[in-house]
Amino acid sequence: MFSNIVFETRFILKVNLRDKFCNVKYCMMKTKSFSKLITKYTTIFILILTTTSSYAQNEDVQYHAIKTHQKVHTGMTVLSTWAVSNLAIGTTQINSSDWYYHRTNMMWNTVNLGLGLLGLYQSRDLKKVGSVKELIKRQKKLETAFIVNSILDIGYITTGAILTNNIDQEIKQTGSSLMLQGGFLLVFDAIMYATIRKERLRTSEKITQLGFSLTGSTPTFHIGFSF
Repeated sequence: MFSNIVFETRFILKVNLRDKFCNVKYCMMKTKSFSKLITKYTTIFILILTTTSSYAQNEDVQYHAIKTHQKVHTGMTVLSTWAVSNLAIGTTQINSSDWYYHRTNMMWNTVNLGLGLLGLYQSRDLKKVGSVKELIKRQKKLETAFIVNSILDIGYITTGAILTNNIDQEIKQTGSSLMLQGGFLLVFDAIMYATIRKERLRTSEKITQLGFSLTGSTPTFHIGFSF
């Protein structure tokens, strides 16, 4: 009798253990299936988010590229207009007592006109920029150019001020011209630098509409809005 009780107890324990094992195995299978499902939909979501972010960024890149082009185009138009005005005035002062002054202005603005027209032609390429990195790189390049020009402008003004103290009228009038042209260019370059820099900062701040980052195996999403 005792042996029968022991047998039945062992049988019951085996059945219980088997049932528990099956339950654990079933739960593990369910968990694995659920994990696969989560991974699948997470991947789809990331793909959708990436596509949306890429589309939004492309639109913003084009918008800011056009804005940068417009600002450079406006600046080069102002420079060209200044140059043409000086050339036009100079041609009417050939026989005047200030001829050396106007002659220097004309020589100076022949260069300005060439730079202005070249700038107008090259500014068209800004509208064709296809990436954020390239756009910001070009904006920084423009900023550097205007900073360097501003330093040179200070040199022109200083040289002109020194020449105006000369007794010789030709040298004195040349110095006056250098001061005028250097002063105009200093204001022009400073405004252009501030304008392009402001546009670059706007580009950096507003370029990302949607995005995500992955740290290890954990996706981190962020959403940004620009107005």
